[in-house]
Amino acid sequence: MRRGFQIYLDTNVCEHHATKLETPIDSLSKSCDIDDFLSGDVGSRAAIFHVYFESDKWVDKLQQVYHHCDLIFVFCTELHSHTVEQLKMVDLPRVHIYVCGFINQYKFQHASVATYMDWFYTTSQFYLRSRPNFLKYRLDPFAIKPLAFDALLGEQREHRNVVYDYVNQNNLNNKIKMTYFGLIRPESEHGNILKNRGFEFDWQDPNLQYCVSTDQENIKWSVQYVKYHNERISMSQIVPLDVYQQTAYSLVAETNATNDWNFYTEKIVKPIMAQRLFIVVAGRHYLKNLRSFGFRTFGNIIDEGYDDIVDNQVRWHSAMDQVKYLCTLDQVKVFDQIRNTVEHNLNVLKNTDYHDSVFNEIDSLLTGCIPAD
Repeated sequence: MRRGFQIYLDTNVCEHHATKLETPIDSLSKSCDIDDFLSGDVGSRAAIFHVYFESDKWVDKLQQVYHHCDLIFVFCTELHSHTVEQLKMVDLPRVHIYVCGFINQYKFQHASVATYMDWFYTTSQFYLRSRPNFLKYRLDPFAIKPLAFDALLGEQREHRNVVYDYVNQNNLNNKIKMTYFGLIRPESEHGNILKNRGFEFDWQDPNLQYCVSTDQENIKWSVQYVKYHNERISMSQIVPLDVYQQTAYSLVAETNATNDWNFYTEKIVKPIMAQRLFIVVAGRHYLKNLRSFGFRTFGNIIDEGYDDIVDNQVRWHSAMDQVKYLCTLDQVKVFDQIRNTVEHNLNVLKNTDYHDSVFNEIDSLLTGCIPAD
């Protein structure tokens, strides 16, 4: 009788995932070579795939091993139109998909889909686990600030254009610290739109250095790694201390703002860690689904009905109306009303291991496939 258990690991990320498994299989073997994996004479097989941001080759490889596997696990930490379409292609029995958010519009018929909140976990690692007092001694979330909101818009997106135009058309520049790195208005006279690619980080800070393998001039994406206080961290996950010291609340313009899915990134984690009120310009039910993780939002202060609006433009403008409204309120009174909520949110983030539940489930599924004696 064939015995043993073999797992195919498609990338180095998958190898990292495999280190978190505690499946009690004495004869477990791991393979990163697909031909070796398929030629092995074992009793059971499984495979782990990670969705590439810039390639769909993983789909072909999954289909190649599918009929040889008892279980297949797919991790997707980047929800975009092309990655969601790829996931639809592997809507098959025995496939278990883990995504960094919620897929709202498409109902998977065969594959199981669960949340894997990797951005919650990785963004909070430095601040809440490696250096748990880092923000405590650098930020005072309840001190009066000279400005109401930060709006760090990043690269050009349709919903971010709405934010940018709304701020300028409503003369909110003196209340909002806004940066926008997408050059959408070359003729713009506003000083808060940057014509050169850049990020909201001060490269003069001696605690922020590019890695040996990453030259500052060649940094293409904010997700690339840098050294911050001698630790390796994605640049996008660094809390903008100077910006938060100047502003009371955060306007989060998420990476994607479609209604088809909600993708939760470091953009929402940073204000939660810093105990800040946030308004989010994103897809429908972003707040509703965020609350399903145990977080609270701010419906006791503002009208969060914008989260239920189907029409993108109407929803985004309604969210901005709440930004404008908050700019008129006394910060001290707002801080008093949000204190319990932001402290609760920080505790949820601190006390939740967003990886454990996923890998416990995988361990259970793998254990169920162990060949009987």
